[in-house]
Amino acid sequence: MRIDEHLPYCTHRRGRAYEGYTENPRQTSSSAPGEVANRCLIPFDRREGLSLSQAAKVAGKSVDTVRLWCLNHNIGRRVGGGSWVVSRVALTMFLDDDSRALKAYLAGSRSQVDVATYFQRLGLDNLLKDWARSA
Repeated sequence: MRIDEHLPYCTHRRGRAYEGYTENPRQTSSSAPGEVANRCLIPFDRREGLSLSQAAKVAGKSVDTVRLWCLNHNIGRRVGGGSWVVSRVALTMFLDDDSRALKAYLAGSRSQVDVATYFQRLGLDNLLKDWARSA
């Protein structure tokens, strides 16, 4: 039996049991109690994502800078443990210095007016409609 078979959520990192496992999928060991974990690109849809190099071009910065932004500000994540994907929505919020909208986005809000406005501005309002239909 695999170590993670009985666990309700993916809890491994690089084949080892993940020490940050918690019963609450929205809270990790790096989250303070009551703090919502990073929900960037969740649910995942590749239409919302950019590669690091594409995001660097949008921001006019280097790939390394954008990678640091992903780590420090949660505007992107490694999808499936693979390559980095940057959220177009979160990147735009970050570049606009809209911390309120970014905080709501990272908490998982997609329909809140502050967040939905960015999806519409970037031509991603179909994602919101698709997610609303599937919910």
